[in-house]
Amino acid sequence: GVWIRVYVLRAGSEVGAAFFRRVALCTSKPFRKLQQHRMNWPPADCRFRFGRAFRGADFDYSGVDYLTVWIGQSGEQQTCSKPPCFNEYWHGAMLKLALQMRISAAYYAYIVAFLAKTLAGLHDCDMGEPSLCRHGANFIRTHIPTILATYDRFANETALRMGRTAPVLWLIEPDWHQYHEPSQEGGGLLVDEMVDLFKAITFQIFRHLPAAKISLDISPWVNQQEEWLRERIRAS
Repeated sequence: GVWIRVYVLRAGSEVGAAFFRRVALCTSKPFRKLQQHRMNWPPADCRFRFGRAFRGADFDYSGVDYLTVWIGQSGEQQTCSKPPCFNEYWHGAMLKLALQMRISAAYYAYIVAFLAKTLAGLHDCDMGEPSLCRHGANFIRTHIPTILATYDRFANETALRMGRTAPVLWLIEPDWHQYHEPSQEGGGLLVDEMVDLFKAITFQIFRHLPAAKISLDISPWVNQQEEWLRERIRAS
């Protein structure tokens, strides 16, 4: 059987000054054996981990296990030739601080959505038309090289600053399921299409960061979780 390590991350409530709680459950046992190991769940190498959203290098981050930052934004101060850019004074500052503190770094990789907003003028689904819920799938179909190049850029810049062995956690596309939904013009992306793109994205990451950790988007509002996740787990 295939042995994989699964990270299921659930956002919690804000605690104190911009603190966020995440719960990480991990195992190296095959899925078919999880049932018989429930008496020893969670495994000994798992524990609660506490992180905080990066708000600048001058904030107090004592007591946290990791820092988080969103990647993929296109801002007025970015100067690379093909935005979105890796921002040395934001993304770079977070990675530098994580290295200094000897803690982990985590990315909210919202790259597809940020690219669609910048290049096609799309909006979040609750912010009117044209929206990601209607035009997001077609944007992906016509911009796959740009999406992969952006992931490649951020992974490479991260490796240059933290080293290739850095176990950076990538939370891939938090609203991934919306591109699969029937509300999309031309139909939502097929599961096979999404699996292939997800694998291509992770390839760009692992090319520069072979020890990176990848988070599957469980999209908790989806009723058929098994159907939604089965092919992604198989592809892992």
